[in-house]
Amino acid sequence: MEHELNFTSTYFRREDRTWGERLANGTFNGMVGDISRGHLDLISASLTVKSSRAQGISYLHPISTETYALFVPTSRK
Repeated sequence: MEHELNFTSTYFRREDRTWGERLANGTFNGMVGDISRGHLDLISASLTVKSSRAQGISYLHPISTETYALFVPTSRK
């Protein structure tokens, strides 16, 4: 894709592995902070859509969605 669209990319994983939460001072940490400060052009990750994050980044329409289930054992009484 890079060759066809004439761009280059750099892949990295944040050391602290944080997605991004809004801090008390109104800024964001994690990947959301990186993109809102201009350190990244985009995030390609399984990032949960949150209204608080939408104040620091713009979401594109999801490419896919996932459904998760939680299984627990039945009572043994």
